[in-house]
Amino acid sequence: MASSVTTATVATMTTAITMESLGQLLSLIAIVALAIGLLAKEAVRLSDSPTARAWSRGLDIGTMPLLVLFGLISVLNMVIYLQSA
Repeated sequence: MASSVTTATVATMTTAITMESLGQLLSLIAIVALAIGLLAKEAVRLSDSPTARAWSRGLDIGTMPLLVLFGLISVLNMVIYLQSA
């Protein structure tokens, strides 16, 4: 089975994260995706159809990693802020 994660992919992502402006862009994308996911979950939750309940469970699965990422971004930004002060 071929792996799509190669050494070049890891090196590119590591470089991208260490670059401050690109790291901030990725943070912004993650936060916007979290907000959209939470809004979609609330909109779907208002429906009574079985399909909507399945979508709601699927959105639960999608938002949990984004919540963890949001927490990680918040902690890292706090650490960076405290180191620069």
